[in-house]
Amino acid sequence: MSTLPDWFVEAVTEKAEMIIYFRCRKLNNIVVEYGKGRLFGLKSLIVQLSSGECLIDLAYGIPNNPVFENLQELCIYDMESMKEICIGQLPPGSFEKLKFLDVRRCRFLENSLLNSNIIQRFYNLEKLYLYQNSIKEVFGFEGLHEGRRYLERLKEIRLDNLSELANIWKGPAQLADFKNLKTVIVIKCNKLKYLFSPSMSQGLLQLEELWVEDCLDLDAIIQKDDDITMDKIILPQLKTLALQNLAHLVNFYDGTSSSECPFLEYLHVQDCPNFRTSNFHSSKQVHFNNGGHYNLLKKRYVFSMVFLTCDSFSSILSPQLGAI
Repeated sequence: MSTLPDWFVEAVTEKAEMIIYFRCRKLNNIVVEYGKGRLFGLKSLIVQLSSGECLIDLAYGIPNNPVFENLQELCIYDMESMKEICIGQLPPGSFEKLKFLDVRRCRFLENSLLNSNIIQRFYNLEKLYLYQNSIKEVFGFEGLHEGRRYLERLKEIRLDNLSELANIWKGPAQLADFKNLKTVIVIKCNKLKYLFSPSMSQGLLQLEELWVEDCLDLDAIIQKDDDITMDKIILPQLKTLALQNLAHLVNFYDGTSSSECPFLEYLHVQDCPNFRTSNFHSSKQVHFNNGGHYNLLKKRYVFSMVFLTCDSFSSILSPQLGAI
């Protein structure tokens, strides 16, 4: 942005709603671009194949005003050196409208992708897609105030091919509020032992689709906690449960608990030799290992991953896609 004349900033970038940074090797701090380009109305940002150890560097000073306060979609792809999204504290109001975050092929990311600073600011996040990244945790709750809950707007989580992912969260699990979560897809996360804590599972009131595949060390969907006893797992809106190639999976929670899924319609269990399906109870007729339905899930997922998933970018591509 510093190379652009003032007239261009006033006529174009100040009014821009979407920007794509591609192969910008000297892009070390997107906040500098935000200020110089006056990107106050930006709604969609895509950054791909650019350099820098972080996307947002506030280590040497925090802006007085919010940054990217109108941004709704953030896509980060193939960042060769990025270790974390943000260094330093984001000012209040930053990213307050962000609904969609997609991070792919960032192989040097460390620790938690969304630390406590980011979680506080991304409170309107609805969709989180992660693919081929090196993170060890998704959510870092350490340091957050225990008097409130976070992530309550989140509707969809996709975790795919995260070889170093050992935990979904780190820190106090009871701070997560997944009451609006509808879809969870976890594929090829081989270091994961479980997906949810007992407190998290009690908030899955809207979960409709749970698909877990090729997670070779997964022991259970819900972590067993000696301090919490649950005789019954209730997932009141779950319609589809797909479990594929989970060699270590034995129970959904533990061997003594039943699972009540009154609206369960499709139960797919394949190559899970130790898993017991007899503990599931539904008031509907359950279609067991329906190949057509499972293939439809896979096709829908693959299609969404092949084409860029930022809605603004998809709208630009739609005429070409229609022609195809």
